[in-house]
Amino acid sequence: GGVSNVIAMTALDATTCAVRSDNTLSCWGFNCAGVCGYALASNCNNYQTAFAPGSLVGGITTGVASVSGTEAHACAIAVNHQVWCWGASWGGQLGNNSYTGNAAGASSCPSAGNGGNCFPAPQQTPGMLASQLSAGVDFTLAIGTDGKVYGWGVNGAGQTGHPPSTQGDANCTAELCNASPVAVVGLP
Repeated sequence: GGVSNVIAMTALDATTCAVRSDNTLSCWGFNCAGVCGYALASNCNNYQTAFAPGSLVGGITTGVASVSGTEAHACAIAVNHQVWCWGASWGGQLGNNSYTGNAAGASSCPSAGNGGNCFPAPQQTPGMLASQLSAGVDFTLAIGTDGKVYGWGVNGAGQTGHPPSTQGDANCTAELCNASPVAVVGLP
């Protein structure tokens, strides 16, 4: 049992994810927004856990090379550089063009105070190929295979690399945000 042959890992708020040498991914711990990649908890106040370190996160169509996560979402880079994210998406931080509503694969998110989607199964971030990524609380940044830096998610303080007063999608319900990757202006 347990997790062995780990080549990369990330510690989220109360969840852990590990990539194994065979490029499989396991996540375990507090699973409120589906951040463990399966079995969305029905009530986040009960601190339901998904303690199954041997269980694999499914849905990523190729092997996983790296993973990054935070409080309510996680993202992985597949061996073919595709970006896959799962968990809460109330600010567009998954990059799958979804904030709220009945998007394909979405579940009602019990922790989204402003109403939002949670995706307990990984969602591909369309068109994003990355060599590195880092997940922030409600946003994600990535270095694309083209060498550019991209940001998506909540941008109320400019954390995605865009001026908060000038960048944002009209459909976003949580501050200014983008639900798909946008190149950071001013970086080579």
